[in-house]
Amino acid sequence: MAVTKMNVTTGRTKVASHSRRKQEASFVCPIPGCGSTFTRSFNLKGHIRSHNEEKPFVCPWPGCNKGFARQHDCKRHEQLHSNYRPFSCEGCQKQFARMDALNRHLKSEGGADCAKLLVSKGITLPLTPPKLETMPTSDVWDGLALQL
Repeated sequence: MAVTKMNVTTGRTKVASHSRRKQEASFVCPIPGCGSTFTRSFNLKGHIRSHNEEKPFVCPWPGCNKGFARQHDCKRHEQLHSNYRPFSCEGCQKQFARMDALNRHLKSEGGADCAKLLVSKGITLPLTPPKLETMPTSDVWDGLALQL
């Protein structure tokens, strides 16, 4: 298979991907020398599109036209246009579209004081999304809805 881009996955991305896995990665990239593995076939398909620099998912925002190999990357990009920023720094109140961006802020020189504040409150860094088992049960959500 001829490809236009041999290396599309960084070492950091590979390590992060392997550490998150809960099941065997049985889908292997067929590009010689790549070696990336995936737990789902659709992730492999998107990865192969990256090797060929195919970007079939185009941002619908007027005048943008930025393309993506994976639909979820396009959706995430679209949120930037709407200024949806659900992650807020407790230290400086700056808002971020993604948790990883908030964590980068906390690691940066500009976010050092914010990180110290969080640690002083007993908050462990880096910040992580809540686990499903810690989310409120449906009866708790129903109770909250009744209060509204």
